[in-house]
Amino acid sequence: MFKSHKLHPISLVEVVIRERGRIVLPAEIRRALCLREGDRLQVSIKDGAIVLRPLRHTRLLALRGVLRGEKVRLEEIETALASEVERELRLSRKTSPVRRR
Repeated sequence: MFKSHKLHPISLVEVVIRERGRIVLPAEIRRALCLREGDRLQVSIKDGAIVLRPLRHTRLLALRGVLRGEKVRLEEIETALASEVERELRLSRKTSPVRRR
């Protein structure tokens, strides 16, 4: 098993390599990582395994004025983001049944 954002264990899921090397990431994994069509992933090989890592980009201007001069530790931001991901995952599980093959 692997853990999404260290929050939700997700069973290993088998995918098939299709034409031109294409694979489909299961919906449960896309929801857990908040991945949408058009998102970019970094692909690498580590210890004989394929590693896919989401590339997250935020424009600095989009964050302008968010903190209003307050000091915030990076860990606090990560915790808040992880809580939001967990909340969204719970909501998505309530609204759409998960199919396992």
